[in-house]
Amino acid sequence: DQTGTPVATIDSLALRAVTTAQLEDGGALRDALFRVEWVEPVLGDGTGGDWVWLDEEDDTVPAYVVTRTPAGEVHSAVAEALRLVRSWLAGERFARSRLVFTAERQDPATAAVWGLVRSAQAENPGRFALVEAAD
Repeated sequence: DQTGTPVATIDSLALRAVTTAQLEDGGALRDALFRVEWVEPVLGDGTGGDWVWLDEEDDTVPAYVVTRTPAGEVHSAVAEALRLVRSWLAGERFARSRLVFTAERQDPATAAVWGLVRSAQAENPGRFALVEAAD
């Protein structure tokens, strides 16, 4: 955790070899989520009209709505992110928009929230994005 205290203990670990043939089994792993894919952001024409902060949207929702990744204690941050994801998916007016989670630093709470958002991305392509801001 954040203080260096172990959060899990593993009593044993068993590994087995994987052959090249198993990895080339006709594409079963082709669609697996075992990669990081960096994409260039495309946020409209640069006029600022294609995105807003989450608390600034009005009746019209632009292509991108940006929010800061919930911070704080891991459980409460993930609960807040889950609430945001669920409300985003439930709102018909957000159907053509993408909710973008931003973070300025990585910590356990951010990592947990981003794991949740990655799962939401896999289940709802095009509805969520993650952006890590530069220092």
